[in-house]
Formats: sequence, C-alpha cells, structure tokens
Amino acid sequence: FTTALLRKKETTKEDYNTAFYSNLAISVFLFILFILLSGVIANFFNEPILRKIVPAMSVLLIINAISL
Repeated sequence: FTTALLRKKETTKEDYNTAFYSNLAISVFLFILFILLSGVIANFFNEPILRKIVPAMSVLLIINAISL
C-alpha cells in the first residue's frame, strides 16, 4: 500500500487513511493467527518455548503497521 502511495502523483488524506487501516487490519489478523497457531508452530519445530515467543514477536506486526 505504501508503495502505491509513493507512485501516485496526487494523494489525498483518504488514500493515507485507507493504506493505514488496511495495513493495521492485516497486521491484527496475522497477529491473531500467529497466537492461535503458536502451539502448532512449537510442536512442528519441537521447541516448546516457541509457544511463548511467537505471540510476543507477533506484537511487532502491529507496531510496524502503526509506525507506517
């Protein structure tokens, strides 16, 4: 989304809002997905600690979306 804003010659506040909320919605969706799948990921890699690490690192998705 941000690349499209850079290429567009005339951007409006609505364009920026759409890009921001789209990025935020996708990030929240992925955050929830990673939380729900953290047990599966931990089992797949046979690393129980991933059950706690994956949700903690998933917070970075939301922080990144807000900072754009």
